[in-house]
Amino acid sequence: MSLKPIDNSVALPRSQEVSKLRQDEISKNKNITDNNFIKIDKNAIENQKKVIETKETEYNKIGGEESRQKSRDSKKENKDKKDSENKDEDENNPYIGKNIDIRI
Repeated sequence: MSLKPIDNSVALPRSQEVSKLRQDEISKNKNITDNNFIKIDKNAIENQKKVIETKETEYNKIGGEESRQKSRDSKKENKDKKDSENKDEDENNPYIGKNIDIRI
């Protein structure tokens, strides 16, 4: 198949347009991959700056049922001790509960 001079004059500008579009696609893909690598690097740097132990304790419950029960028991014991001490003090005091003085 032979090429005529008119075909060359039409094909040459179109090939330049196509090569420009192809170059734009290649540079766009290159920019996207570069941006992805930059994001990965930023995430890696942020993870290095974070405290590692937080990942281990992130999903733990704060104050589970066992700790609540222990705190209730200890509060009840403390209250019982205070009540028994107050009763002992009241029984030893000679002025409490023996006489009622009412004046009108």
